Amino acid sequence: MTDTATISGLPLPGLAGFTHRWVDAEGIRLHAVEGGRPGGPAVVLLAGFPQTWWAWRKAMPGLAARFRVIAIDLPGQGHSDRPHDSYDTHTVASRIQAAVTALDVPKYWLVAHDIGAWVAFSLALAHEERLHVSPCSTPASPASPSRTPSPPTPTGRGRPGTSRSTWCPSCPKHCSPVANATTSAGS
Repeated sequence: MTDTATISGLPLPGLAGFTHRWVDAEGIRLHAVEGGRPGGPAVVLLAGFPQTWWAWRKAMPGLAARFRVIAIDLPGQGHSDRPHDSYDTHTVASRIQAAVTALDVPKYWLVAHDIGAWVAFSLALAHEERLHVSPCSTPASPASPSRTPSPPTPTGRGRPGTSRSTWCPSCPKHCSPVANATTSAGS
């Protein structure tokens, strides 16, 4: 694992209390931003396309009070390598899991949206034993981490027009630790 590197021409903004890391993941380097409680339960954040870890910047400080927070740039995004081979969700999920393993995280909460949620679904299929919850319970969108999760409509989904694309009514006790920390992050 290397802790210093940049991709030429891209800004590398900082976030108080968080550190940039570059992790070897199956032969490519993935960029991760890590902070929070080092010995606490881990939460891994995956952004959508064309976003980076920066999409989660408003939620990360609130999560850091209770969790070890790791936001990972997907391959080809942000400061992660741009491999010349496959970008299918199973390959990307395998690389994300390799990065999480390299960061010595045995079990974690997974929060994702957009294309990150596609990867999260594949992670749940392949590494269910490593996850505390399934991707159906991703309570936050980085676009508005301070909003309260929408109550379910008769279809079980949040209100139209809200940024909370999924709400998992069958597992609120599992969702609430991450949801509560996320909603306290402020706007």
